[in-house]
Amino acid sequence: MTWLWKVPDLRTRVAFARRNAPGDIFTQIARLIVYYVSTLIIFVLKPVDYLGQSIFKIAFHFGTVIGFFYVFGLLFFLLLSALWIPFWGLLVGSSWLWLNQAWTRPILFLPRMALSLALTVILMLVPDPEKHPKYVTLTQEWPLSWNLWYPPPVYFEEHNIWDPDVNPYEADRLFENLKRQRETATERDSTQS
Repeated sequence: MTWLWKVPDLRTRVAFARRNAPGDIFTQIARLIVYYVSTLIIFVLKPVDYLGQSIFKIAFHFGTVIGFFYVFGLLFFLLLSALWIPFWGLLVGSSWLWLNQAWTRPILFLPRMALSLALTVILMLVPDPEKHPKYVTLTQEWPLSWNLWYPPPVYFEEHNIWDPDVNPYEADRLFENLKRQRETATERDSTQS
């Protein structure tokens, strides 16, 4: 998952995740600290983010004229994306653990809060002009990040979302239906032969 990830219902996912968040003291404190400190980080680094994106936007504009710089820029962002994936996995994986295994919360409390805040800084410093501005919400809403990235089926049922492009469960259901139809057709063909 790179910072180019665009989801049309992010605001609704955040509201759902907050409404269904665990109510224990560790979760409340972690959410409070991570949200407000990362909001401060975002505010402080917004000018740096804007400047970096502007510089790379201009460089890409002129880079299309000089193919070498354009290719260099694309390779640079490919490398950044590849480096981001393990950190993203740690963020979302620890969120999954936090939400599904309550006993891990005291263990994950400090290290994963620090990771979330460090990743907020990294996301703000990535100079990609195509970066989605709301992607930083994944780090800002930790330990609820898992429910933002992969909401449970209840979310899609509650909001009546049946679009396979938005709802991964609907895509799985459609795939299973197609698979069953093919198996039935194969069985029917084999019995008729």
